Parts: sequence; C-alpha cells; structure tokens
Amino acid sequence: PESYEGSISQDSQEALIIHDKGQENLILKVNPSIKGDTAPESFAWIVTVPNNPSAYKTIDSKIFADAYGFAQKVLSPARASDSFGDDGFGEAMPASLAFGKRVQVGPYDIQPIRAQGEEALPELNKWLTQHGFPTETAEHMAYFIENKFTFLCIKVVPGTQALQGKIQLVPLQITFPS
Repeated sequence: PESYEGSISQDSQEALIIHDKGQENLILKVNPSIKGDTAPESFAWIVTVPNNPSAYKTIDSKIFADAYGFAQKVLSPARASDSFGDDGFGEAMPASLAFGKRVQVGPYDIQPIRAQGEEALPELNKWLTQHGFPTETAEHMAYFIENKFTFLCIKVVPGTQALQGKIQLVPLQITFPS
C-alpha cells in the first residue's frame, strides 16, 4: 500500500506451468518479505496472463516438492559452453554477431548466436538466409537484440527418424538460466 512505511519484496518464487489440451495451469508460490515496524493489513500482487481465467483454486504446496523430484530425473543434460566466439557453422562472421559453441545433439545441429548492436539485425538476417533459416523484421527483433537474447539456430537432421513422410524426432531439452 502507498501509505505503508516499510518495504515488501519477494524472497523466492516457484512456478509450475502445465499445459494440456489448450489449457494452461499456472501454479505460483511466492514468499514475500515484509520489513517495517508493523505489517500492512494487505498488499497487492499483479500477475499477467494472456487470457481471462476460467477457474481459480488453491493447492497444497507439496506439489512443488513432488514436481522437483520429477524434474531432477530430466534436468541433467550435457552442459553447453557459455563462451561465444566464431563458430558460425565454420565461417568468419561480422563483429556484430557472437557465436556460441556449436552443439550436435541427436538429430539437432544447434548454433547459438547473439546479435550485438543496431547493425546486427541485417547481419543476422543475412546469416539466417545463407543457412536456410527464415528472417525477421527489425521491429520484431529489436527487443530480443536490445535485451541480448540468444538465438538458437537449429538444423534438424532426422536421418532414419523420417518415416514415410512423417518425422518422429526425439525430444530436445534446452536448459538455460532464466
């Protein structure tokens, strides 16, 4: 509240997102930290969602411990390098593009690219075109470049996975700080 003479912050948060048949269930748990001579009678929390909710429910926080146990079974992929240099599928590239270590995992050939500065978009689009990827408009990409997002340019080589015109690929897990 505006009149509160202390501070309210968040020590931690946990979230589960479960998507099934066009419905998303977002389960949130926060641990607020309240500092001041007295506690406020109430405080506000704003959560944005893409559509009007159809239901609300409280749920036992044990769900997070259960989910953590399940997640540990799938959260141990090989680590990729954090360094960016000049991979680029083997060619020299402009300074406005930084290339992470190229990784091949199953049928996926992954080239991380970070675009740097305003001049980066034309160079990124040029690289994408040369390697068979779609390009994007400056308006669409500005946010991602300004915020130093990494573009994972993934070539899929299905090999024997292609079966009578249908492709059945193994799942790809991407782990990243967020």
